[in-house]
Amino acid sequence: MGQSNIIYFPDKVQEELINVLDELVDYSVRHYKKEIVEATENQLDKMNISERTENYIFTQLFWWTIYCYRLPPSQKTIYQEYLATHKKEWKKKSVTVQQVLASWLEISPGFYYVEEDRGRRGKAFIFRDIFEGNRKMVTIHSKRNRKPVPGEVVSVLLLPMEDGSFISQGRMIHIPKGASASIVNKISNYYEKHAISPSYAINRDLYPELLRISLEALEGE
Repeated sequence: MGQSNIIYFPDKVQEELINVLDELVDYSVRHYKKEIVEATENQLDKMNISERTENYIFTQLFWWTIYCYRLPPSQKTIYQEYLATHKKEWKKKSVTVQQVLASWLEISPGFYYVEEDRGRRGKAFIFRDIFEGNRKMVTIHSKRNRKPVPGEVVSVLLLPMEDGSFISQGRMIHIPKGASASIVNKISNYYEKHAISPSYAINRDLYPELLRISLEALEGE
């Protein structure tokens, strides 16, 4: 029963972390709107996909740009710049919050098998990372997201929380069960060829190309 409380009734730490996300979006758009637009458009220009699909995937590229894209000339991410700007504020927060915010330095949108629906209200799921194989308890707060279906593959940003669970962020990209095996094979082959480490966090720069391969294959189905 305790775990159910965590899933459906976020505690003060999770509420504080979700507030940080809102502040991060505001900071990013206010200070780096031009860079975000240019970076996302640059990635979209490489993809042979429909305009509808471009709109569909925009939020995942948006989050990738914030957490993974390195700004010239500093070579820091927008999230790193955000943390540095608010350094004095973070020192006043609890150690738990500081640790979670530090863990967000290594995140990226990824690809996951949907293994189980654990929620009575369709909000909690077990996802398994395609590249690393680790399983994650994922809570979906957004009502705009289409419910994941066990057996399909999704691409989404997962944010670690203080209790070991994750929350999804942005519009989830769905790869239906019938197409998932062939698409996973394509992106796994690319990943194995180009990854510089077994850790996906070290290979975050590969995400836009993995997404391109997935979407072009999906639209070709």
